[in-house]
Amino acid sequence: MRTTTKRSKLLLILAGFMILSVCACGQKKEELSKRKTEAEKVEEAVKTVEEAEHAETEEALENQEKEEESWINHYYNRGIYFKDGYTYRQFADGLYRRGTGSDEWELLFENPMNYGRGLTCFGDRLYFTGYQEEADMQGSGWNNTVFYYDLDTGEQGALLTTEELASTLTVYEGCLYFEYMEDGYMLYEGYRLNEDGSIAEKLDETSEDFLCYETNEYSRAEAESMGFLSGGRRTEERELRRRMEELKKGVIPVPACAAMLDGKAVLSQYKDELARTIYLRNVESGKDTFLFDASYVIAVTREYICYLDANEELCLYSFVEGKSQKINLPDGWENGDIGIEVSYIETYDKDALYFYDIYGDTYIHRIIRLSLDDWSAEIIAEGEMLEETDAWRINQVDEEYFYHGDQMYPLL
Repeated sequence: MRTTTKRSKLLLILAGFMILSVCACGQKKEELSKRKTEAEKVEEAVKTVEEAEHAETEEALENQEKEEESWINHYYNRGIYFKDGYTYRQFADGLYRRGTGSDEWELLFENPMNYGRGLTCFGDRLYFTGYQEEADMQGSGWNNTVFYYDLDTGEQGALLTTEELASTLTVYEGCLYFEYMEDGYMLYEGYRLNEDGSIAEKLDETSEDFLCYETNEYSRAEAESMGFLSGGRRTEERELRRRMEELKKGVIPVPACAAMLDGKAVLSQYKDELARTIYLRNVESGKDTFLFDASYVIAVTREYICYLDANEELCLYSFVEGKSQKINLPDGWENGDIGIEVSYIETYDKDALYFYDIYGDTYIHRIIRLSLDDWSAEIIAEGEMLEETDAWRINQVDEEYFYHGDQMYPLL
């Protein structure tokens, strides 16, 4: 009996300890659960903030992409840029802007801007070419400097200078590319930009990964074959010609084309004396797709490539349909009447191509609009007034006006 009683007491004591232990564990679990709940709440709050910040960033990027996608900001319109309801434009004495609905220009940056205009944007910074006399080592008088203007703060200054001509600015994938002259031929140079628009580093032009590497190689071979850099020996010239036939070059600058066509560039390669073969390259993968043969390409737009085939017939290639069609001009018009056979396009808008033509035996200057819808042609302006501007070869267009040098022609 005593043994049984002792054992019962021992069992009762052990049961008590277990109950206390369970209670303690329950309290700890409850505390841990509370702590976990609080931690989860903090984590969820942080996640919510991060998601909001991410959404804001995505929205900002989307807005920037939408601005970059404005049809006004294309290669043939170089020298003007549209952003947030303003058209920014280079004039001979500086950078100006005009608000939508106004015909008045506001001076933002006063500085000479000569031959070789170029204007682009990254974030809140505009980049544009201009001239600095103190940096003109060659005495050429050409634009030799890339300037910047901050649309948010008004800060402005020189970003970089070249020894000769600086032209054709484009920002693609966070890098600023521009065309410059070296020993009589044109090359491309690139700089990676920081988030604030300052220069982070210069891109290696000698690397085959450089976006404009092949175009630069073609330009060098072409210049050397013409005797710019060599003694012009026949054997060397033949080798350079073969090299040029192997290389593909951008129909328009590769960075400008890739920015417009979402990472695609239109390239051409020698086929024969009458034609070149046109390809579409994915700049990321390097894969080339054959498109067509052409005697020359008139214009590359977001939707089309307008060109003359080997028989000098006007054709239009559609990126959407993936095929070409021949274009018949309306009665009374021929290619030569518009200047297609003797000059390249001046610019284009969403609905039409624009040509500057010097017509007839009396050399009448005129601007012609060729509709992309029904291919009807109309004369926007003609006569001696078109010769009155010093910058008569600068032709651009936005939603409201066609610009010819310092002249403006309203579009209906």
